[in-house]
Amino acid sequence: MSHPHSTAPKPKCAPYLATLAVGLVLLVVLFGHVATVVEKVFSGATKEHCCTIEGVPFNYLGIFILLCGVAAALVFAVVLYVRDWLLRRDFERKYGVKLPASTNEPVRSGGSDFGPLMHGYQHHDDD
Repeated sequence: MSHPHSTAPKPKCAPYLATLAVGLVLLVVLFGHVATVVEKVFSGATKEHCCTIEGVPFNYLGIFILLCGVAAALVFAVVLYVRDWLLRRDFERKYGVKLPASTNEPVRSGGSDFGPLMHGYQHHDDD
């Protein structure tokens, strides 16, 4: 017997599309700023002051170094992600076990969820 209200409502796509549009606009603006910084650095104007943040003068060389550090951190994160994926794939092939995707949820023992670990408060373990 099916209940007439048992079907889940369809998710609304408008917030996701708006977020995607705003993200694309911000990406284009960021790309324009990065192109300006790279152009200034390679043309030799590295010591010109720009982008004063809270009274601290910044130059194009400092911004370029900051952008290179962000790019290096992103490359490092991708390398770690690919390494994790390869290790997971090799483990699944070797042992024939499908591992669940990594999540931020706590591990539940026996299907129970005790919430945050509070030593000495509810468990009386004298920690």
